[in-house]
Amino acid sequence: MDCAPAQLVPQGPGVVAGNQGCVITGAGTNARGVTGAQYLQVTYEYTRSHLWRNFAVVIAFTLLYILVTVWATETFDLNVEGGGALVFKKSKAAKKTVQTEAVDEEKAGTPVNSATPTDRTEVDAEKQEEALQQISESQSVFTWENVKYTVPYQGSERQLLNGISGYAKPGVMVALVGKCRPLSLAEN
Repeated sequence: MDCAPAQLVPQGPGVVAGNQGCVITGAGTNARGVTGAQYLQVTYEYTRSHLWRNFAVVIAFTLLYILVTVWATETFDLNVEGGGALVFKKSKAAKKTVQTEAVDEEKAGTPVNSATPTDRTEVDAEKQEEALQQISESQSVFTWENVKYTVPYQGSERQLLNGISGYAKPGVMVALVGKCRPLSLAEN
């Protein structure tokens, strides 16, 4: 760093420029500037040998932060309201069991025919294809008006849908999404 004329001493009339020195910390006698390394060493007692030590300290603090965060997220439960349930991926064996035991819920009272599981799945696939084709060709629109929906929640009820109206065109998937608000102390 070069010294500005205001940082040179002594100042005044008749001063010889060769006898002036810089007042910045770390400057030598009669020097007109100071290097960054000299300034850091004299002012902060910092040398280049401290560089790797400081890098190691930064890495250590980062690792400590990560470990404390992992420990805290595993130890403390911040989801007081109950939140959603864990859903585990089904194994291939479970999926196969569900496919072989598939029964139409609306026809639960009717006996299942004695066809083999592969025949049943082929028949079910054909029926599903026919139903999908009928829906796709349909021109009617499904509408709903003023739908209200409540679910049981921790011994009381929560209202998920309140006065929802809408429509769905054939072949289009629609999802109705409700909003949960936190319980107040009076509702507990």
